Amino acid sequence: MLIDSAVVRALKNWCAQGWQRPVYITALHQRYDECFLQFFVLILPSTTFAREAVAEQAVMGSAMRAFSQVDESSDCFSSQPARSPMLSCRRRRSVSPKKAKTEAWFNEDIWISIMSFLDVKCLLRLALTNRHLCAMVKDDLIWKSVFLRDFGALPIDLRPAFSWMSLYLAACDGSHTFSHHETEKHIDWMRIGVFRLESGEAVATDKLREMRLVSQKSNTSESDSLLLKAFAISNVKRGIWIADLHLVHCPVCNLASCEGTMQTLDARHWELFLNKEYKDREWKYEQVCMRVVAGHCSEAAACIFDAKQLRSKGTHGLLNLSSWNAPPGQWQPKGITSSHGAAACTNLQPNQGLKVKFHTMKAGTEGPVVGIRICQQLA
Repeated sequence: MLIDSAVVRALKNWCAQGWQRPVYITALHQRYDECFLQFFVLILPSTTFAREAVAEQAVMGSAMRAFSQVDESSDCFSSQPARSPMLSCRRRRSVSPKKAKTEAWFNEDIWISIMSFLDVKCLLRLALTNRHLCAMVKDDLIWKSVFLRDFGALPIDLRPAFSWMSLYLAACDGSHTFSHHETEKHIDWMRIGVFRLESGEAVATDKLREMRLVSQKSNTSESDSLLLKAFAISNVKRGIWIADLHLVHCPVCNLASCEGTMQTLDARHWELFLNKEYKDREWKYEQVCMRVVAGHCSEAAACIFDAKQLRSKGTHGLLNLSSWNAPPGQWQPKGITSSHGAAACTNLQPNQGLKVKFHTMKAGTEGPVVGIRICQQLA
């Protein structure tokens, strides 16, 4: 079986345009599995997986050749096609030449297995080769593998309401919550990462050092008194959450000369951008708590994590500022995520205190919380 010549030309053009180093198409074998292997090595020429596949195929090829060898003393395993009329039922069915060429190289299961190892850029290039591969690139199993690989160790038993392809594109297309709301105030942002909220309850706090003491306390009454400095959020939508850190203009005044800025730790449910109500601005952030920290603050820190994971190792690492924050004198913000939370911190110059605001967004009047913000501004 030969690979369609149009596919070969498309692959040559794709490789010539998509790879910086030269890639050579060696030989196109007539056997289907060899064609598949050659194309796999063509896409991933430098990976260990491809080299292992070459070795495995070589062993399988030797076994197949040994099986098909003809014993001169017997004709029961003859490699030549039988010419007896008794085998006429094995003749190829009447199909169009175009369909026969397509079936020669196209196998959906094998190609999906190949694509699950590719990154998004290679998937898009592969989709441009022909209509069959273009249709397969949209398979949800491929995008689930891409999402789980790019976003770290996430539970594989998720049942999202939207397709994995839509979720991946919504998370990686460069958009954020300020892209849809209050765009005129936005200055800059950075992606922190993803985490899970599984209990339906979250804790938002700017007192990371005090919360670290809470996670180490075994006395419940003493821990509860320290928890009053944090903001507990109930009825939080379970699933994957995406955390970003934003720098926005002063929300108090509209003066063009105002140089005031505000730091915002923003966490949203991964399905938020795919809801029509959010795009139509029917869901909005509402301020639920505010407090002022008097006196000099050496840093503006914020953290959002699963309430049931307060004493877990991952949350303890989030609350340990000294292990991940920038040293004094460096003003670049830092962010970190664990399996069940996210945190951000920025060192501050001499100041008179901080004004901290907590915002939440609900999916409708009685719906779950799908967005959480911690906004910090110099007082």
